[in-house]
Amino acid sequence: MSEIPEMMKVLGINKNLDAILDQFVGNWKVKSYNRAKYRELWQEFLPKESYNEETKIWDVIHEPWSVAYVPQVAIRVTMDNSEQENKESVPYFIMVLNNARDSRPQTPLKDGVDLLQQNIIDKGMIIAKIDDFLLCPNGFPYHDYASLLISERPRRQEKVTAEDITTWIKFSFLTDQYVFFNSLHAGASRPERFHAQVVDPDAIHYEGKSIDYPIINAKRNKVRGGVYEIDNFPADALMFTGKSAPHNAAQLVSHLESYGYPYNVVIKNEDVFVIGRNQKRERSDCIGKKLGGYECSGVILVGNVEEPIFGEVGIKKIIHGSEVFSELTYAVLWSNIEAASMAKGTLKNYIK
Repeated sequence: MSEIPEMMKVLGINKNLDAILDQFVGNWKVKSYNRAKYRELWQEFLPKESYNEETKIWDVIHEPWSVAYVPQVAIRVTMDNSEQENKESVPYFIMVLNNARDSRPQTPLKDGVDLLQQNIIDKGMIIAKIDDFLLCPNGFPYHDYASLLISERPRRQEKVTAEDITTWIKFSFLTDQYVFFNSLHAGASRPERFHAQVVDPDAIHYEGKSIDYPIINAKRNKVRGGVYEIDNFPADALMFTGKSAPHNAAQLVSHLESYGYPYNVVIKNEDVFVIGRNQKRERSDCIGKKLGGYECSGVILVGNVEEPIFGEVGIKKIIHGSEVFSELTYAVLWSNIEAASMAKGTLKNYIK
């Protein structure tokens, strides 16, 4: 058995947010080092292959701290092919199909069990310590460099604070990774342990080139200093930027929590996106379950789903992701994201 990979130290992470955003520690050399070191260490947690001379086949070797599989990913861009001369919508969505993840055993998970502690932290699957969070590889990665930021202090998937957002901005800014958070009832997050998703934007490639996440590439209208409304996108979303972003975003989240509304938080470097959710009208033709922050950003993770219509009559029918991967249209994806979100223009009413 191999030794657990040694944790890395993220350069600059001990500095305060103002210093980082003022570029005292955020220069390209620091980012480049952190990103390269993170990717190198993440791959150490993948299962290894070893050639068996007796059987003449390659054996897959899982350590106790290995992730479940090596991602096998196909990516498709779904374009807006409407004939409108003045297009007001973002022109594409991204669909990701991971065949390795879809073929994993689908076993029911027990409620109340802290699986992130039990299956990740206790096994030593830790890449780095980021303030009050542990950076860990995702045990079931949907593509390369998929990780989790797990609260080191046990706490439920509760309200996001300004301190949480500050840490996530620092981490994103210093590593060029994106951070996604699903509140309760706004995605598939486990409720027992506070955590966020980490994704590498360069893991999404189309025809050999990395492409921007749709929400990040959408048009922005200024609401006031440091606050922008995402205009040409199906989800109602606000973007906060600058040194006041953690406070302003946390204030909006607090308002949403007080009214019982779920939400998603997306962080790209110093930009913080908050997406307001609407449980009553949400539907999902594309993934068969609640859309998370990843899907609401325009990147759709397609997987195996149980067909609900068959389930209503007692027939268990699994629809494989590969069956729908090439069939879902731009219009369907737009409508699913729109249905999962608050009505356009609503979020502005919750900021002062």
